Amino acid sequence: VRHALNAWYFVPYSADELEYHLPKLAHWIQTGDLYRPDTLDTRSFFPSGQQILQVWWVGILQHDAFIEGASLEAAALSMVSAALLARRLGAPRTGGLLAGILFGSMPIVLLHATCAMNDLTAAALVAASFALVARPPHAVHALALACVAITIGSGVKPTVMFAAPGIG
Repeated sequence: VRHALNAWYFVPYSADELEYHLPKLAHWIQTGDLYRPDTLDTRSFFPSGQQILQVWWVGILQHDAFIEGASLEAAALSMVSAALLARRLGAPRTGGLLAGILFGSMPIVLLHATCAMNDLTAAALVAASFALVARPPHAVHALALACVAITIGSGVKPTVMFAAPGIG
C-alpha cells in the first residue's frame, strides 16, 4: 500500500528522468510509435529498455498514474532475489524472508521504486541472475534463465553486461 501511495504521490525528482527518460516515453505515447524521439537531448540515443517496460503501464492504461509500475516490479524482483540468495547461502527460511524485506526497505530501493529511472531494474535483473545460478551444479536451465535475465538487463542498461562474467 505504501508503494502504491508513493508511486501516486511522488513526482519525478531527477534530471535524468525529466530530461530524457520521461520525455522519450511521452513522445512514444503522443505519437503512437516506438521510434527515437526528436529531442535536443543527445541521450535519447541510449537504450530504452526501462521505457519499454513503462509503456506497458502507461500505454495500456492510457494514463501515467502508474508509470512507476515497472519500478515496483523491479523492487519486488530484487526483494525475492535477495531472499533467495540468503537461502542459498544457508540462511533459514525466516532469515531469507528478513533479507528480502531489509533489502526492499533500503532507502535507495524505496526511492528508485517510485521513479522512472532504470537503475533498480538493472540491479534487480543482475541480482536475479546471481540468485538463479546459486543452485546446485546440475541446474543447467538456471544458467540459461540467468543469461536471459542478463540479456534483458543489458537492454535496460548496458552496464549490466559488466556482471555477465561473474555469472558463468
